[in-house]
Amino acid sequence: MRIAYKPYRVPVSTMSAENSSEPSSSSTLFRIVLPILILGLALGGGYWLMNKPPAADKDDGPPPRTSRIVDVITVPPTVESLVVEAMGTVMPSKQIELRPRVGGYVISIHPQLIPGGVIAENDTMLTLDPTDFELTVKQREADLASTQSALELEKAQQATAREELALIGERVSDEDKRYVLREPQLANIEAQIKSAEARLAEATTALERANIRAPFNAVVMDRSVDVGSQIGQNSPLATLAGSDTFWIEFQVPTDELQWIHFPDANHPKGSEVVIHDETAWHNSVNRTGHVIGLASDLEQGARTAKVLVEVADPLALKEENAASPKLLLNSYVHGEIQGINIEESVEIPRDYLRRNDTAWVMNDEGKLEIRKVAVIYTGRDAVIITDGIKVGEKLITTRLRAAVDGMDVRVEEPTEEEPAE
Repeated sequence: MRIAYKPYRVPVSTMSAENSSEPSSSSTLFRIVLPILILGLALGGGYWLMNKPPAADKDDGPPPRTSRIVDVITVPPTVESLVVEAMGTVMPSKQIELRPRVGGYVISIHPQLIPGGVIAENDTMLTLDPTDFELTVKQREADLASTQSALELEKAQQATAREELALIGERVSDEDKRYVLREPQLANIEAQIKSAEARLAEATTALERANIRAPFNAVVMDRSVDVGSQIGQNSPLATLAGSDTFWIEFQVPTDELQWIHFPDANHPKGSEVVIHDETAWHNSVNRTGHVIGLASDLEQGARTAKVLVEVADPLALKEENAASPKLLLNSYVHGEIQGINIEESVEIPRDYLRRNDTAWVMNDEGKLEIRKVAVIYTGRDAVIITDGIKVGEKLITTRLRAAVDGMDVRVEEPTEEEPAE
């Protein structure tokens, strides 16, 4: 509680002139001595603090070192074979521009002769009006029949000539005998028959070619005719790509070719390849293929080699592949090429490879060791190491701002969960 003091004033009428003009001697002394005393005490205290600092606590040795908390993983078992990762483009293993060998008027088209349509080998893709071809066949058949009749007549005349020669009984030379027996006439008719047969076969073939058939199992890439088109011989009709197999041309750095198995006389099948289309397929599905060759030239600019991979039944047309995704021509896909076996190596995530090809390992004493490692292959997500880390060691995964060799590290112990109320 705060109390307000009200100053007391002596009534002017009761104050004497002497008291109002001269202060008392005790009050004057107090006002002079008190400031001097306070100043002296302050100077004395400051001097004591300057010459007598407070005593420090008793030194018990250097402060304890603190361990950095880190996360670790155990280095997995030795890698049996590495995986060469690459990107590639899907391309047809065979492709043609279909052209007719005869001309004519298109009267029908296969319903699957559309871009993306699938047509089986020997299926009729287009049919031309057969009228002209059928008339030509009939004409050639008539020509052949006429020539065959002439042959029969000539044979009869030759038989008559032989009988006449026998009745005459005269000896004639072999040269004259040929003419007497009409051998040149017979040879001429026989030649005419062969010519007529050839013309008939040609007409028959043209009639057959009026039905334009698929040369192999194919997928249609484009079409340039329709019903009612008048086409000439060798006119472009459609572009077909083989549907039995597709090729994928992968771009692989030249220094990674050593890990890929290419087919040879003793091993006709190359490395297996797992294929992913990360834009068109779900992450859980893939297709497989096999390495079939290596192009003889390098990709310009990138200076990478072109590894050719073959995928069977790429459109998943067979029953056993019905659940598999379809490969799309010209799509850009990711491939995992199964490499050759590598002994005494380990695989770690690429993110845990530190600067200058080093790795951080927590040893049994809880110390951080900065190890120089020998990296033989760097993939998109992992690296293969042959020296510097052993199986079972603890690899530090935490990013430390100032990692020093020998610093104390530890793994945080799991805490017990509080029981639910």
